[in-house]
Amino acid sequence: MTKSEEWAYNLCRDSFFSLFSFVNPIGKKGKELCDVIIICGKDIALISVKEININLTGNYDVDYNRWNTRAIEDSVKQLNGAERFLKAVSSFKLKGSEEEIELPIEKNFFKIALAIGGRGKFPIPESIRNNGYVNIMDEVSFHSITLELDTITDFISYLRENQTIKCLFYRKWRRRFVSVLFIQ
Repeated sequence: MTKSEEWAYNLCRDSFFSLFSFVNPIGKKGKELCDVIIICGKDIALISVKEININLTGNYDVDYNRWNTRAIEDSVKQLNGAERFLKAVSSFKLKGSEEEIELPIEKNFFKIALAIGGRGKFPIPESIRNNGYVNIMDEVSFHSITLELDTITDFISYLRENQTIKCLFYRKWRRRFVSVLFIQ
Protein backbone atom coordinates (compact mmCIF):
# COMPACT_ATOMS: atom_id res chain seq x y z
CA MET A 1 0.00 0.00 0.00
CA THR A 2 1.41 3.37 -0.99
CA LYS A 3 1.52 6.31 1.41
CA SER A 4 -1.38 8.04 -0.35
CA GLU A 5 -3.49 4.85 -0.41
CA GLU A 6 -2.83 4.43 3.30
CA TRP A 7 -3.84 8.07 3.90
CA ALA A 8 -7.15 7.55 2.07
CA TYR A 9 -7.88 4.30 3.89
CA ASN A 10 -7.04 5.81 7.29
CA LEU A 11 -9.32 8.74 6.56
CA CYS A 12 -12.12 6.28 5.74
CA ARG A 13 -11.36 4.10 8.75
CA ASP A 14 -11.07 6.99 11.20
CA SER A 15 -14.24 8.66 9.96
CA PHE A 16 -17.80 7.45 9.96
CA PHE A 17 -17.15 4.61 7.46
CA SER A 18 -14.89 2.53 9.67
CA LEU A 19 -17.41 -0.33 9.78
CA PHE A 20 -18.09 -0.14 6.06
CA SER A 21 -14.67 0.16 4.40
CA PHE A 22 -12.23 -2.46 3.20
CA VAL A 23 -8.75 -1.96 1.79
CA ASN A 24 -7.32 -3.59 -1.34
CA PRO A 25 -10.16 -5.77 -2.64
CA ILE A 26 -8.93 -8.27 -5.21
CA GLY A 27 -10.56 -9.80 -8.24
CA LYS A 28 -9.56 -12.36 -10.84
CA LYS A 29 -6.07 -13.78 -10.49
CA GLY A 30 -5.45 -11.73 -7.32
CA LYS A 31 -5.52 -8.43 -9.22
CA GLU A 32 -6.32 -5.37 -7.10
CA LEU A 33 -9.76 -4.00 -8.00
CA CYS A 34 -9.37 -0.60 -6.33
CA ASP A 35 -7.75 0.84 -3.20
CA VAL A 36 -10.77 1.11 -0.89
CA ILE A 37 -14.30 -0.24 -1.15
CA ILE A 38 -17.11 1.05 1.05
CA ILE A 39 -20.27 -1.08 1.34
CA CYS A 40 -23.42 0.20 3.03
CA GLY A 41 -26.57 -1.74 2.18
CA LYS A 42 -26.89 -1.83 -1.61
CA ASP A 43 -24.58 1.18 -2.03
CA ILE A 44 -20.98 0.49 -2.94
CA ALA A 45 -18.36 3.24 -3.23
CA LEU A 46 -15.15 2.34 -5.03
CA ILE A 47 -12.08 4.51 -4.42
CA SER A 48 -8.97 4.56 -6.57
CA VAL A 49 -6.02 6.61 -5.34
CA LYS A 50 -3.27 7.77 -7.67
CA GLU A 51 -0.49 10.01 -6.42
CA ILE A 52 1.36 11.34 -9.42
CA ASN A 53 4.12 13.88 -8.93
CA ILE A 54 5.44 14.86 -12.31
CA ASN A 55 8.53 16.88 -13.06
CA LEU A 56 7.25 20.13 -14.49
CA THR A 57 8.61 20.89 -17.95
CA GLY A 58 7.39 24.48 -18.15
CA ASN A 59 4.87 23.49 -20.84
CA TYR A 60 1.50 23.55 -19.07
CA ASP A 61 -0.33 21.44 -21.68
CA VAL A 62 2.30 18.70 -21.63
CA ASP A 63 2.46 18.68 -17.82
CA TYR A 64 -1.32 18.64 -17.42
CA ASN A 65 -1.79 15.87 -19.99
CA ARG A 66 0.83 13.69 -18.28
CA TRP A 67 -0.68 14.22 -14.84
CA ASN A 68 -4.26 13.81 -16.06
CA THR A 69 -3.49 10.57 -17.88
CA ARG A 70 -1.69 8.96 -14.95
CA ALA A 71 -3.66 10.42 -12.02
CA ILE A 72 -7.19 10.52 -13.44
CA GLU A 73 -7.55 8.41 -16.58
CA ASP A 74 -5.79 5.41 -15.01
CA SER A 75 -8.08 5.67 -11.94
CA VAL A 76 -11.18 5.84 -14.13
CA LYS A 77 -10.09 2.70 -16.02
CA GLN A 78 -9.41 0.89 -12.74
CA LEU A 79 -12.78 1.94 -11.27
CA ASN A 80 -14.72 0.89 -14.37
CA GLY A 81 -12.99 -2.51 -14.33
CA ALA A 82 -13.73 -2.95 -10.61
CA GLU A 83 -17.40 -2.07 -11.14
CA ARG A 84 -17.66 -4.48 -14.09
CA PHE A 85 -16.13 -7.31 -12.03
CA LEU A 86 -18.18 -6.65 -8.87
CA LYS A 87 -21.45 -6.51 -10.82
CA ALA A 88 -20.82 -10.09 -11.92
CA VAL A 89 -19.92 -11.65 -8.55
CA SER A 90 -21.55 -12.16 -5.15
CA SER A 91 -18.39 -11.74 -3.05
CA PHE A 92 -14.74 -10.76 -3.18
CA LYS A 93 -11.58 -11.22 -1.13
CA LEU A 94 -9.12 -8.76 0.32
CA LYS A 95 -5.42 -8.84 -0.49
CA GLY A 96 -3.68 -11.21 1.92
CA SER A 97 -6.92 -12.74 3.22
CA GLU A 98 -9.01 -15.77 2.38
CA GLU A 99 -12.15 -14.28 3.94
CA GLU A 100 -15.00 -13.69 1.48
CA ILE A 101 -16.72 -10.31 1.74
CA GLU A 102 -20.34 -10.71 0.68
CA LEU A 103 -21.88 -8.19 -1.70
CA PRO A 104 -25.53 -7.20 -1.73
CA ILE A 105 -27.72 -8.75 -4.43
CA GLU A 106 -28.83 -5.34 -5.66
CA LYS A 107 -25.79 -3.09 -6.21
CA ASN A 108 -25.64 0.66 -6.65
CA PHE A 109 -22.11 1.85 -7.49
CA PHE A 110 -20.38 5.16 -6.89
CA LYS A 111 -16.85 5.68 -8.20
CA ILE A 112 -14.31 8.06 -6.67
CA ALA A 113 -10.96 8.83 -8.28
CA LEU A 114 -8.57 10.51 -5.84
CA ALA A 115 -6.03 12.38 -7.93
CA ILE A 116 -3.15 13.43 -5.71
CA GLY A 117 -0.01 15.33 -6.68
CA GLY A 118 -1.44 18.10 -8.86
CA ARG A 119 -0.32 20.61 -6.20
CA GLY A 120 -3.26 22.87 -7.08
CA LYS A 121 -1.73 23.55 -10.51
CA PHE A 122 -4.17 21.46 -12.55
CA PRO A 123 -7.97 21.56 -12.74
CA ILE A 124 -9.99 18.56 -11.66
CA PRO A 125 -12.26 17.64 -14.61
CA GLU A 126 -15.76 16.14 -14.59
CA SER A 127 -16.05 12.57 -15.77
CA ILE A 128 -19.30 11.49 -17.35
CA ARG A 129 -18.86 8.77 -19.90
CA ASN A 130 -20.73 5.86 -21.40
CA ASN A 131 -19.84 3.72 -18.39
CA GLY A 132 -21.10 6.17 -15.79
CA TYR A 133 -20.14 9.07 -13.63
CA VAL A 134 -16.88 9.19 -11.69
CA ASN A 135 -16.41 11.63 -8.79
CA ILE A 136 -12.95 13.06 -9.30
CA MET A 137 -11.43 14.67 -6.22
CA ASP A 138 -8.06 15.80 -4.98
CA GLU A 139 -6.79 15.30 -1.45
CA VAL A 140 -8.22 18.62 -0.25
CA SER A 141 -11.76 18.04 -1.53
CA PHE A 142 -11.91 14.42 -0.32
CA HIS A 143 -10.62 15.35 3.12
CA SER A 144 -13.10 18.25 3.36
CA ILE A 145 -16.06 16.12 2.31
CA THR A 146 -15.27 13.32 4.73
CA LEU A 147 -14.83 15.80 7.59
CA GLU A 148 -17.99 17.76 6.78
CA LEU A 149 -20.40 14.87 6.32
CA ASP A 150 -21.27 13.28 9.65
CA THR A 151 -22.59 9.85 8.68
CA ILE A 152 -22.25 7.18 6.03
CA THR A 153 -25.82 8.06 5.00
CA ASP A 154 -24.79 11.70 4.45
CA PHE A 155 -21.78 10.62 2.40
CA ILE A 156 -23.78 8.25 0.18
CA SER A 157 -26.52 10.88 -0.20
CA TYR A 158 -23.88 13.39 -1.30
CA LEU A 159 -22.50 10.95 -3.89
CA ARG A 160 -26.01 10.09 -5.14
CA GLU A 161 -27.14 13.72 -5.44
CA ASN A 162 -23.87 14.86 -7.01
CA GLN A 163 -24.08 12.07 -9.59
CA THR A 164 -27.78 12.68 -10.32
CA ILE A 165 -27.42 16.43 -10.74
CA LYS A 166 -24.32 16.26 -12.91
CA CYS A 167 -25.67 13.47 -15.11
CA LEU A 168 -28.97 15.33 -15.64
CA PHE A 169 -27.08 18.52 -16.50
CA TYR A 170 -24.81 16.61 -18.89
CA ARG A 171 -27.72 14.92 -20.69
CA LYS A 172 -29.61 18.23 -21.00
CA TRP A 173 -26.50 20.04 -22.27
CA ARG A 174 -25.71 17.22 -24.68
CA ARG A 175 -29.23 17.29 -26.18
CA ARG A 176 -28.97 21.06 -26.68
CA PHE A 177 -25.52 20.72 -28.25
CA VAL A 178 -26.71 17.98 -30.63
CA SER A 179 -29.81 20.09 -31.50
CA VAL A 180 -27.57 23.05 -32.35
CA LEU A 181 -25.45 20.84 -34.62
CA PHE A 182 -28.53 19.63 -36.53
CA ILE A 183 -29.94 23.17 -36.88
CA GLN A 184 -26.71 24.44 -38.42
